[in-house]
Amino acid sequence: MLRRRFNDDPRMSDIEILKAYEANTRDREIVRLEQSTGLEYDEYPVDMHTFLTDRYYMGYHGADLYPKLCDDLVELFAGNIYDTVILTGAIGWGKDFFTSFAIARMIYEVSCFRNPQGAYKLARDSFVVFKNFSINATKARKVLFAEIAVKLRRSPYFQEKFAHEPGVLSELRFPKHVRAEPGNSLETSAIGENIFGAAIDEANFMAVIEDSKQVGVGGTYDQADRLFKAVRRRMKSRFKEVGLRPGMLIALSSKQYPDDFTERKVADLKDDPKTFIRDYAEWETKPKSLYCGEMFKVEVNDEHGMSRILEGNEDPDTITGEVVEVPMEWKSDFDLDMEGAIRDIAGRSTLAISPFIMNRGKIYDAVVEDWAHPFSAEETTLQDGARLLTELLCVKDKEGNWKPRRNPQATRAIHLDPGVSGDAFGFGMGHIERYEMRQRTTQVEDVDEDGKRYPKIRVHSERLPLINVDLMLRIVPPKGGEIQFNDVRSLIYELTRLGFLIGVVSIDSFQSKDTMQVLEKRGYHVAYVSVDADIEPYKRAKTALYDDRVNMYWYDRLIEELKRLEKRVKGGKEYVDHPPNFSKDVADAFAGMIYDLETMEIQPVVGPELGELEGEEETAEGVRLSEDEYRWLYNEDPPKRNK
Repeated sequence: MLRRRFNDDPRMSDIEILKAYEANTRDREIVRLEQSTGLEYDEYPVDMHTFLTDRYYMGYHGADLYPKLCDDLVELFAGNIYDTVILTGAIGWGKDFFTSFAIARMIYEVSCFRNPQGAYKLARDSFVVFKNFSINATKARKVLFAEIAVKLRRSPYFQEKFAHEPGVLSELRFPKHVRAEPGNSLETSAIGENIFGAAIDEANFMAVIEDSKQVGVGGTYDQADRLFKAVRRRMKSRFKEVGLRPGMLIALSSKQYPDDFTERKVADLKDDPKTFIRDYAEWETKPKSLYCGEMFKVEVNDEHGMSRILEGNEDPDTITGEVVEVPMEWKSDFDLDMEGAIRDIAGRSTLAISPFIMNRGKIYDAVVEDWAHPFSAEETTLQDGARLLTELLCVKDKEGNWKPRRNPQATRAIHLDPGVSGDAFGFGMGHIERYEMRQRTTQVEDVDEDGKRYPKIRVHSERLPLINVDLMLRIVPPKGGEIQFNDVRSLIYELTRLGFLIGVVSIDSFQSKDTMQVLEKRGYHVAYVSVDADIEPYKRAKTALYDDRVNMYWYDRLIEELKRLEKRVKGGKEYVDHPPNFSKDVADAFAGMIYDLETMEIQPVVGPELGELEGEEETAEGVRLSEDEYRWLYNEDPPKRNK
């Protein structure tokens, strides 16, 4: 049939006839494409499967693609559909490899135009740019040349028809004013360029800075989010869709925390028909032939307890987390590092990378069901009208005076945790309800009558306090302002007026020296306690939770902060930190308050003594009190003074 089509020329071999037919077919496709789009092509683009498997294009490296990823790439480039790609999950399923093929395909499609600038209505001499962003330019350049350039060098098409300039180490320069280049993580990297395709690598590891000067007090600078939005706007403003495939913005990163960049983008864009999302565990992209077929089950439990390997005999009612089936080949990894394996292998985000409180169920066990938050707001500026809910904290005695509802004679400890740079402020007050005996066990080695050594369990008892939480509060600065320390002191004065015996007020900041002096003059015992400089307060707080020696009410902020606490080591010293884009202000106040109660023996005070009051004029008569101050000190109206 082919010979008849080419006039049965006996001088043409079968291979020559086949090549002539293919060339004729491509020419006809180009004519059809040019007629339908009004654009000019040098070459008709082959389909994605051919591009990945034919050695003339990407077949040399495409042979290393797992079939699952090959199918995903074919789907991604089937039709003019997607302009945004989110790749997340485990660390080893092939995100970088996948992205390098996607970028190579976009460069190839642009190369097929006779005039790419004309196709997208750009200035004739302007560049069409493909950009790889990462945490820094060095990492971006490494990925660009290690993952993309190496594939292009083994492709006959990119050597014969669209080769980049040799010897240029800063970027890949192609014919037709097309180039691929690295960029850092700043959104300014995208300014002034016609970015057709881009990848943002390691997006979840970019900086998240609370109270950044770039966004103002109380705001959070999210580097990945700023970069993503800047590049996306750039691509949409420079490249108008004209019936062609749009350029793609690819964001890729393995998972860390539940509220990381890729997690938020997946939630925001999951219903967007132009967004392509892939979220895989390590084993989900690889051929099943690589595994023995035997699986084990893991309960992933970030909320209420510890993640664990299930043995199969558990009561179903005790399983509260997500159950994931994992190939047996990974079992030793889960045995050695459960949290790390859940994140890096199973591709599930975790509340903390190295959790300080592993058994999060103990946090929930401390909650007393019928107790409630005794403040009218979860967080407050102390200037917004929010107030203490006195009836939840106190009751009136026979004389009509307020007194604490629980254990009124117990000495209270208050810990204040002022945030740096005027950000949120943690406030915690609690007391010891009673002491309880707790047994501890230690394994020791003993010797029997025959001199043989054997292990022995030794039991000893400790007298430890049962701690009740009275009040936890997150204080935030008003919009455009700062937290006023006198407002915080007024809250302490109000608690004293309500009958709470404040034994100590500890503060985690030498910068609060003025407040410490004012409180001391008012009769309070004041101490400096740092939960950042010393991990001991947090260790005591965790031990109290694990011993079931804490009673508290449900307070969302405290619970979320405790769940997300991370154990870190720097310079050989352990400390507790919070994940990016979160805080631990209230958790700090909680730990400091427990430390005060367990370590300080302070005589209770009846109330503040009459001392110097901030902002009051001192006269020969002593301190001049305002009418309100006089009433709460003496429980009566002040005498009228002659002017």
